[in-house]
Amino acid sequence: MSASGSDLDVRDPRIAVQLLLLAAYVALVLYAGATGDPLAGLAVDIAFSVATVVFGLYLSTTAAGDSLRALAAGAFVGTGVTQAIALFGVAFAAQLSDLFLVAALVLFVVIRFRR
Repeated sequence: MSASGSDLDVRDPRIAVQLLLLAAYVALVLYAGATGDPLAGLAVDIAFSVATVVFGLYLSTTAAGDSLRALAAGAFVGTGVTQAIALFGVAFAAQLSDLFLVAALVLFVVIRFRR
């Protein structure tokens, strides 16, 4: 692979770890869906919550005056936090998490395709 910024270089240890974590998450989602195991479902929800907060925090470090990027970062963090609250049985938090996720994804797509 070339060294351009758009290539995914799996020899980079950070990229390799991220891909490994993504593969493990997908496997966990598939397992939880196939078996209906409530513990696996809880693990999926916790992993999703943590991943969205971490991604939002990462995105916020790259905002540097970009208001759309800052909004997307806040929406991703909001998704993770409200998802975690929903795990305690707070019903409206699940819907709020969904709204935050839609906003975050729309903003992220706008950021990626604007130029």
